[in-house]
Amino acid sequence: MDITGMNDTHLLGREGATLGWPVFDGEAAGHCEEDERDGRVRSRRVGSGPGGVPVDPGGGSCGTIEERAIGSCSVLRVRSRVRNTFRRDWTEVRNDGVDVATLCFVRRGLLRLTQAGGVRRVAAGELVVTVSTMPFEIDVSPGPGGEVELLQLAVPTHVLRGVSNREVRAGTLVPAGDRRVCAAMQILAVLGGSSADIPDAAAAQMLEALLPLLGSAVGTHAVTDTPPRLLADRRLLDVLRYVETHLSDPRLSTASVARNCGISSRYLSALLRRRGATFLSLVRRKRLETAGRWLATSSPAQASVSEIAYRVGFKSPAHFSRVFRRTYQMSPTAYRERSSAARTPQSSATHLP
Repeated sequence: MDITGMNDTHLLGREGATLGWPVFDGEAAGHCEEDERDGRVRSRRVGSGPGGVPVDPGGGSCGTIEERAIGSCSVLRVRSRVRNTFRRDWTEVRNDGVDVATLCFVRRGLLRLTQAGGVRRVAAGELVVTVSTMPFEIDVSPGPGGEVELLQLAVPTHVLRGVSNREVRAGTLVPAGDRRVCAAMQILAVLGGSSADIPDAAAAQMLEALLPLLGSAVGTHAVTDTPPRLLADRRLLDVLRYVETHLSDPRLSTASVARNCGISSRYLSALLRRRGATFLSLVRRKRLETAGRWLATSSPAQASVSEIAYRVGFKSPAHFSRVFRRTYQMSPTAYRERSSAARTPQSSATHLP
């Protein structure tokens, strides 16, 4: 695994900020906004230039952000003395279309992650995983010492999947006391600090050695099926992953998937027949499942039915609506309304899958 030779532009958002931690726009950089409804200070857009950008809400210091891009990955260090909220919304998911997993380490303070319809509460010493393909909200508040310190490592999802040998799921939690996480926090604090005098090549080598350790920790605590042992099962898993990642491509075909998975079209069809499926039925099911999740977790203002239809690879909203109605016996709009009505406030006992 060589992270130095990978293109990192797909990991970084506007102004070079790490994906998943939105940046301030223009003149707003370097400021926090106070939410008058509850009096807490929120960092709605976080700047992260070289050496860290101080965030000052017109009075005292709200915190600092330090970031370093290392090959295809990025290390972010957030320090603050106030409560902040970071969001990634549907617009950002649609616009950048990247597939990145973010490992968020809590060194000080408390973190509350809301993603994929569930809530995860993370204490100091723990690690939680977020994914870029779904919106999320992270709320952080100072701990007993009055401070917040987070370390974030953004990694291409396929890289983390490779080192953990597990599917990467939002909300995967590694509890405090795991020595692998403790060691990772120390190393990332050095790599992400503005004062770290470590050459880029050395930093890349350190991170490359660290990733398998983190993959092991995440894989140990991931709730997932046993990894496939047979070659045919591994090939099938590769096919499913590729299809899920490229659902938005309306030209997705047996030939393109087979070519990118390193197998023949005939072998791909044989793999699917073992599951009683065809390529067309697989793609249609995946597209409808993804569309259903988007409809259930977004409002019309965040993502219209037409936008969702195109995003999952249907060539027209009308065709999408016909297929959706035929499968679920209701229109996409009715499905969204039913999901919205059934949604209840999250409780502290709610967990992500």
